[in-house]
Amino acid sequence: MGLALKTLFLSLLSLSLLVLANGCDKANLSTPTQLTLESEHFKLISNSQLSTESENTAVIEKAELMYDRIIEILGDSLRPERKITLRLEGDFVEKGPYFDNRGIHLYRYSTAEDGYLGAIAHELVHALHEDYYIQHDPYKWPYYPYIDEGVAEYISQLVDPENTWFPWYGFNEYVVVGDLIISGQDISQQTLRTKHFELNQPCHIQSYTLRSSWMRYIDTTYGRETLIKLSYTEINPTEAFIETLFGTELANLDSAWENWAIEQYNTISQAESIAQAFREQISWYEYCD
Repeated sequence: MGLALKTLFLSLLSLSLLVLANGCDKANLSTPTQLTLESEHFKLISNSQLSTESENTAVIEKAELMYDRIIEILGDSLRPERKITLRLEGDFVEKGPYFDNRGIHLYRYSTAEDGYLGAIAHELVHALHEDYYIQHDPYKWPYYPYIDEGVAEYISQLVDPENTWFPWYGFNEYVVVGDLIISGQDISQQTLRTKHFELNQPCHIQSYTLRSSWMRYIDTTYGRETLIKLSYTEINPTEAFIETLFGTELANLDSAWENWAIEQYNTISQAESIAQAFREQISWYEYCD
């Protein structure tokens, strides 16, 4: 091999090795580091591309705080024996937070919407129903999805009242709901029951707020024990069951809730101004008829 050719060969070999080394370095840099964190009641799973260590700490600390507050409402008998898994899934794009048999899946929202923290209480209420879900499979009952989502949102309001996440965005719940009713942009509770899967997500500002308000009315009027009986019912919660539980027809119960909701709205100073500010906050939302 001539000197010039040998020199060229060695130069190309050196360049190839350099490119290969750089490629390996970049691959190493792009490989996420698994991040786990455990506390008394939770195991958090994430990686370095999905969350920071400070976010992980904030999530598990808030989860523990919400856990204690929710158990205080539901009662110690509903405390699970195993730890609940928290999975941090990165920035919100399309799919929102949810609970399944792998744990609570959380997504990062804007700082104004509490980042990873906003949905913890709501999804934790679902997680604390896991044994009940397994034992009774209540989603086979037509009215139960409405009950389950309503209770989860209402309890999340009780335990995390400063939350600025969906669907209230930090606004007074009496104003949000009362304004929907007064303006004629509410959806009837019975429609929300019978068309839960059709309306729940497309009409989420209306569905989540109105259901939660109904549950607050039940809690304040009929008591916490009755609300928990409804949430953990062991039989199909048909209209007949609900009427037996509350001692009145379901239509009468809905009418009484609506009157109560308007009364609550009227107790709030400058309710109209607050309602207008909320509408501006959610100006992107298209109300369902």
